[in-house]
Amino acid sequence: ITAHKNWAQLKDLIEVLSIPMVDIYLHIDLKSRDSFEKYVVENPIELNGGGYYLIESRGCNWGDLSLSLTELALFRAVINSNIKYDYIHLISGQDFSLKPIESIIAECNLNNFDYISYMEDGSLKDRLSRRVRYYHFFMNRSRNPFFNFVRKSLLLPQIILGVNRLRSTHMDFQVGSEWCSLTYSSVFFLLKEFPKYKHLFEHSSCSDECYKQMILQNRRDAKFSPEGNKRFIIFDNLAPSPQTLTSEDYNQIMSSNCFFARKFDDDVDKNVRLSILEKIRNEQSK
Repeated sequence: ITAHKNWAQLKDLIEVLSIPMVDIYLHIDLKSRDSFEKYVVENPIELNGGGYYLIESRGCNWGDLSLSLTELALFRAVINSNIKYDYIHLISGQDFSLKPIESIIAECNLNNFDYISYMEDGSLKDRLSRRVRYYHFFMNRSRNPFFNFVRKSLLLPQIILGVNRLRSTHMDFQVGSEWCSLTYSSVFFLLKEFPKYKHLFEHSSCSDECYKQMILQNRRDAKFSPEGNKRFIIFDNLAPSPQTLTSEDYNQIMSSNCFFARKFDDDVDKNVRLSILEKIRNEQSK
């Protein structure tokens, strides 16, 4: 889990996933670590079995390589545990489970798929390939209007000169959701292969939505789920961030047959998440 705010909903998420056969690895953004530690002192997380591991915090910036490196740090912590897990589920603190974790485990073990999304819209994918094709500078400051203007200005000469960083890699551009549920062997493959391609994802834009898809397409024995990553997410007109889910979305969320949904924000609508939590708790108590 990667998280940076909304500690009450993160606490509920951890507790609803906590059973003896599940270990939880958590990363808190460095900018939010003190706030999180203060919260859990006053509101201890109640585990129902399994392990809970809080890894070293890193500073994370939207669109920057730091997000990919944070995911890889979580994956590395999992592999370094020397426990050969069946599945590794990468989720955000603003995600929430839509089913009892026992049901998710059973479905994953039945199919042995990698649940990861690949964009199929060819024209849109080609447009998004500029995320990796060109050098994107100052991504760690992309929320700053001045640095974002400079970053975009530096794309124009690259377009004119025909820069294409993909040309030397023998990799096809792929893109999809950051969030996924992967087999142990696929996570091991990612960690082994990423150093070969790190230079490509440095100075790229939103590499967290590309590197997994691009590297795993080269894994010969991977089995990708025809249902993608089984995350319920609503994007509005290709906005950079997904829509915040509300109670009006409840029926659509629960009929999706997905593992997880995002994004939830208790500051916007707490009731939708609590309704899902109540439903899961009722199913677990049967």
